[in-house]
Amino acid sequence: DENNQDISALVGKVDIRKLEEFPQNDADAYSYSGALCRANQGLMEFVEMFKAPIKVLHPLLTATQEGNYNSTEGLGAIPFTGILLAHSNESEWHSFRNNKNNEAFIDRIYIVKVPYCLRVSDEIKIYDKLLFNSSLSKAHCAPDTLKMLAQFTTLSRLKEPDNSNIYSKMRVYDGENLKDTDPKAKSIQEYRDSAGVDEGMNGLSTRFAFKILSKVFNFDPHEIAANPVHLLYVLEQQI
Repeated sequence: DENNQDISALVGKVDIRKLEEFPQNDADAYSYSGALCRANQGLMEFVEMFKAPIKVLHPLLTATQEGNYNSTEGLGAIPFTGILLAHSNESEWHSFRNNKNNEAFIDRIYIVKVPYCLRVSDEIKIYDKLLFNSSLSKAHCAPDTLKMLAQFTTLSRLKEPDNSNIYSKMRVYDGENLKDTDPKAKSIQEYRDSAGVDEGMNGLSTRFAFKILSKVFNFDPHEIAANPVHLLYVLEQQI
């Protein structure tokens, strides 16, 4: 949050309780509670990095390039050896990258694209996990409800193949062998080569799918349950 986030979230700050015993610029009076302090010789995760104010990101420049960063007080440079893992939405990354004032940061960033899930069976596992950890864990869910939703969201993420059916492509991605049922079906490697490296970067998100699922469970005012018929109706209303 830009309103309450400052540089101490990364580099730490003075521990006020210790100022009775030590001067303010003493290393023993410093609270090494910042993310860079705790992640030294380890891994630091920076959630939504490009939403942070640019002044908060300044310690990352020397930490990643020179292996040290300055504290908020007059202490010496604090060493840092670790990996910084930041994640962001693609639109925020593009706006950050297109700002010429951020060139120093951009040169230090290695992009790892993480597409949406493209296997129906794996998408179902995500829904199962979300349901298991929610208040809907004991609600009834009719067979194939999650499978239908997973197929719908997965199809929105796939690129249309040439001389082949996108439904067959989805089944091949899920590990099925369609040699006997669809002679036009290609191998998974052929589908991936023709789709390119950006496949899965667009389409319906898992968050959207879970919102749909929660509305399906609450569709019937007399029963908290989900079935494919209500799922199709809710999808039609939402799209």
